[in-house]
Amino acid sequence: MRKKDNVKKDTVKSNVTDRDNGRNDGTAGKGPGKDKIVKIISYIILAVLIVTAGAGLYVGSGPGRQGKPKEIKYEKFLDMVDAGQIKEIKWNEDDETITAYDKKDKEYTTSNPKYDDFKVDMLEQGVEVKESGMLKKYETPIMMAVQLLMYAALFYAMTKIMGIGSIKSTRKKEQKSNVKFKDVAGLDEVKEDLMTVVDFLKNPDKYKEAGADIPKGVLLYGPPGTGKTLLAKAVAGEAGVKFIATSGSDFDEKYVGVGASKMRKLFDDAKNNAPCIIFIDEIDSMGGRRHSKQNNYDRQTLNTLLSEMDGFDGSNGVVVIAATNRLEDLDPALTRPGRFDNHFAVSLPESAKERRVIIDLYTNNKKFAEDVDFDAFAKETMGSSPATIKTVLNEAAIIAARDNNGIIDRKILDEAWMKQLMEGHLRRNGERNNIEVVAWHEAGHALAGLLLGQDLTKASIIPSTSGAGGATFITPKKLGLFTVKELKEQVIMLYAGRNAEALLTESNGEEEGVTTGASNDIEKATDIIKKMIVEYGMNDEFGLLNLDNLDVKPEVITKEAVKLAKALQEQSLILMKENIDRLRDIAEELMKKETLTGEEIRKIAER
Repeated sequence: MRKKDNVKKDTVKSNVTDRDNGRNDGTAGKGPGKDKIVKIISYIILAVLIVTAGAGLYVGSGPGRQGKPKEIKYEKFLDMVDAGQIKEIKWNEDDETITAYDKKDKEYTTSNPKYDDFKVDMLEQGVEVKESGMLKKYETPIMMAVQLLMYAALFYAMTKIMGIGSIKSTRKKEQKSNVKFKDVAGLDEVKEDLMTVVDFLKNPDKYKEAGADIPKGVLLYGPPGTGKTLLAKAVAGEAGVKFIATSGSDFDEKYVGVGASKMRKLFDDAKNNAPCIIFIDEIDSMGGRRHSKQNNYDRQTLNTLLSEMDGFDGSNGVVVIAATNRLEDLDPALTRPGRFDNHFAVSLPESAKERRVIIDLYTNNKKFAEDVDFDAFAKETMGSSPATIKTVLNEAAIIAARDNNGIIDRKILDEAWMKQLMEGHLRRNGERNNIEVVAWHEAGHALAGLLLGQDLTKASIIPSTSGAGGATFITPKKLGLFTVKELKEQVIMLYAGRNAEALLTESNGEEEGVTTGASNDIEKATDIIKKMIVEYGMNDEFGLLNLDNLDVKPEVITKEAVKLAKALQEQSLILMKENIDRLRDIAEELMKKETLTGEEIRKIAER
């Protein structure tokens, strides 16, 4: 048994071809006192009674009418205005609704948008506006006082129950961060750039004397789980300043002006706590591109953010760090120089070396058996985010604590990884159907990867509750740019599973014995072939053209795709036929052990 040491660095999924079987007495913490609970309940009862009474008075004293006007959505009302169908409206800026009449004097009601320029906009559209400023029958001074009391009581009750005041909730997020850069594995280039922000927050006078302005905003973008939030916390932790965290969705409010008010309060709090960092996670939820049909309150919130970033001087010690998974969705005014000047890509760990550092970071407090190979695990997890790796290791620790005295062995780590990969629990009990077909299918993938020089790490035929019958882990020789030969080899490996099934069927004297297990492989292969023809210019028929930008009939592209797919399928089948003895040996060993490492498969193939 061994226990991991602390490490200071970082890490990055192997190409997985998966078989898709048809898919796929104790004293607790002290709670609120009895008096407080009674008080809250009293507020609720009081509010309900007042609302009920108010509603009764409202209905009872209101004028009767023989019919109701047709209610329409505000968007429909705007469409009718644009089409010139509305000739007149009756409007009071304090009313909840407006009444509109079309050219046939048909009456409609819709929501009152309650923005300052509504009357001007209507008049510019040729709509006659009749303002109704007189009190209605039920709006006597006494009734108005009752209504005001009702609203005040309801608001007070809500503040007590729900802690209204999102500003208040923002203040609760002010905190000191204990995270340091050593707690963030990898991402050395990004951490080096962010150290400038740390140094500014620690030594602002140095930059003032040099006449340098520190960027007001830093934008971190990349796939989910890559450590953007952790990096922002690490900047605050290294600088020893307060960290005010919020999310873009926190400003999504129903009423105009509320989100903008929250944004202004956020920056006021930051200035009062300077030096500090404002962190806005998922900023795209409120900072997306503006358009004409966007809700007014969405635009107001974004406009407030823009004006706040323009209005404060970066030298006062406030830095805004934002995170998003979709940089392209952000409004250009937000990403321009002077606001979010620096954009840092926080990418998935690309190499096994980087992933090994991440693995070391998240295994330093766990116990492992001698048969665990962390280098092999780093290869298997190609394309995985640090968050995924952490989740897998935590799941392994949970399984080990439950079944193996807290010691994680290779079998437990494999189970945790397969559970994550196949999005379901491994199904070890119960009757297995088509186990021989599954074994030959995965053996086909494994053998093709081995023969084509790929780094094979593991093959398994343990099924999952998600429907997947097995998986083979093949690490490509490289990431990024691929040649035509390398892309074709990927398709050959994907087709090898189905071809192995066909050879088993043939050897058993059956007809049409292949299964639906290759559906995921076929989907991936089709995507590669299509991109080769349409996007990559890797087809002699069309040359160096992007067919998405041309008026090419789909059947023409399909014809070329079918030709290429048939050729690659034939190459894959020949490869399996020429090595059928090796294929059979690997499949038989898989049926015995269910899981084989890449080294075990290599030894079988070399017999």
